[in-house]
Amino acid sequence: MNQPLLSIVTPCLNRARFIEEAIQSVVEQDYPCVEHIVVDGGSSDGTLDILKKFPQLRVISEPDKNLYDALNKGVRASQGEIVGHLNSDDVYEKNIFAFVAEAFVKNPSAEAFYGAADIFDDGDPQRRSIMAFREERFRELTFWNLTFGAMNINARFFRKSVYDRLGLYDIRYAIAADRDFLLRVSLANIPTLSTERILYHYRQHAGSLTINKPDNPFILKKAEENLFMCEEYLQRSDVPHELRIHLKRLHSKESLKAILWHSKRHHWRDARKSTIRAIASNVAFPLELAKRAGDSLLHKMRRDSSPH
Repeated sequence: MNQPLLSIVTPCLNRARFIEEAIQSVVEQDYPCVEHIVVDGGSSDGTLDILKKFPQLRVISEPDKNLYDALNKGVRASQGEIVGHLNSDDVYEKNIFAFVAEAFVKNPSAEAFYGAADIFDDGDPQRRSIMAFREERFRELTFWNLTFGAMNINARFFRKSVYDRLGLYDIRYAIAADRDFLLRVSLANIPTLSTERILYHYRQHAGSLTINKPDNPFILKKAEENLFMCEEYLQRSDVPHELRIHLKRLHSKESLKAILWHSKRHHWRDARKSTIRAIASNVAFPLELAKRAGDSLLHKMRRDSSPH
């Protein structure tokens, strides 16, 4: 079998606790034609010393603007035909690189390969899955999945030509640039393949940018970025009607997150601004807000009336 070069790009900053396990998940793969590029933002916690233990790595260490600026540097530097992303705190499933490469070789017209992913909690020594995204609705880039599903960018592999043609990540988005990129991919309607097989494991922990618990401050930041992104796409004339509907719904959902976040902290002025912004994008937002409040009240009444 022809063995195309796989380029794995890992953005990294002060990940001494996790980075070695991430690298090992590449080293222990069943495929020889791999380059692993680690783009370090100037770590000071011993991460660079760990990277020195792996002479096969290509390391770029310099300040960057954010995660996606680092990813862009890695993609530009990559020499492989196929590109994948590995977060510094996550791991690949064992022995999946040959499987991915073979899929591209057997389907030369395919420009992307989408797999499944799951999440494990860092506090569980057995690494049991707490959530999995195997279903087709989480793999395919439908308008629903792009707005309400799971991006799972790390369980997706692209030919480098996709980045050459559609562009890299928009670094205005420090957290949600993967959604913007996948929206562009979906609108380009490129030929793709997919599998139910799990290719990637996300680690849930307090400092994760990808997997957040409800009280994580990244929740508000991500909501704000999604709001801005929705507003930009809704201004475009080439956005299909179905996607436009989903973007408005996403805008309402993220607006509600922002309103609740500010309200719980008694930031009433910010909550009011978020409400006005939501109505400007979706005049039906007050009705959706009232329905949400009604559903919440009904749930509370049922809970209070249930036998203890």
